[in-house]
Amino acid sequence: MITGITTTTYQKEFRELMQTLEPKPDVWIIYNDKRDQTHTGYKEVFTRIANNYNKLKKLIPDNTDYVIIMEDDILYQKDIQDVYYKMLTENNYDILTIPVMHRYRGYHEYTVYPMVWKIKFNNGVKIRYWINGEGIEEVDASCLHYVFMKKEIIDKIEFVGVSVDNQLAIDEYFFIYAKKLGYRTHCNFDINTTHRGVKWDGHRLGISKYWEEPPYIQ
Repeated sequence: MITGITTTTYQKEFRELMQTLEPKPDVWIIYNDKRDQTHTGYKEVFTRIANNYNKLKKLIPDNTDYVIIMEDDILYQKDIQDVYYKMLTENNYDILTIPVMHRYRGYHEYTVYPMVWKIKFNNGVKIRYWINGEGIEEVDASCLHYVFMKKEIIDKIEFVGVSVDNQLAIDEYFFIYAKKLGYRTHCNFDINTTHRGVKWDGHRLGISKYWEEPPYIQ
């Protein structure tokens, strides 16, 4: 059995997208996220999202085999279904995700990068690398915008907005915790999508295989 979960404010668009998936999930659980715009701090935003997912996971039927997380602020492409089929038919992956492009504020300009990461810790300090991969590769973490996973994984992990040491946001925390539990995350780099409102011509810009994240401009 396949269960899809999402938090959405774009109800109409998301329901139209749901109809394009084949095979369709057996159950869709949708949380209407009103997104209080007065809360603009990143910790408040991530905590709200984490709370939403913790509510949703409690509603997933016990006989679910796979869970699909889909966020509504992503522009989906038809060929994303290829990922869907691989997860369901090959059954080789614990977690399978795709790269979602996003504007990133680096040293000099706004540029589009895939939100897929290799994460290391040096003396307890996080070092994050953006990955420009090919095909299906194992990664440490990605955003949670479009993810397929075995239900047993989401059962074992509580969503956390920001880690206690303030180094891991909700997405990173989930995947790093899954890795500690022995689960592996793979990303299909052959499929790309982007966030709503992000202009992107289909090419990844200015990034080698591994690119160390620069500090934000203050």
